[in-house]
Amino acid sequence: MFDTGESDDADHKWLTSKELAHRLGLSEGTLRKWRHYEKKNQPPYSHVGGAIRYRWGDVRAWLADNQGRRVNYQVLVDDVQIPSPEIITSWVED
Repeated sequence: MFDTGESDDADHKWLTSKELAHRLGLSEGTLRKWRHYEKKNQPPYSHVGGAIRYRWGDVRAWLADNQGRRVNYQVLVDDVQIPSPEIITSWVED
């Protein structure tokens, strides 16, 4: 089971691209490519003080809604290790 080691308020925590990439097992470059190329299918993000931030609860909801859906493979081919469905399911169930 995926454990963030955080309180019940973890869903409201804002994450940097680096932090989210680490949690998802992706590179920051993949998140950047998703923001640029995957306008309809990417983790939701906000500009907070000029920086990109992801709210963990919104990302978990996005993972649940997109389970089994593919993103544009050409964008990801160079630098992504896509987590297994079991790992993604455990993130959503937390």
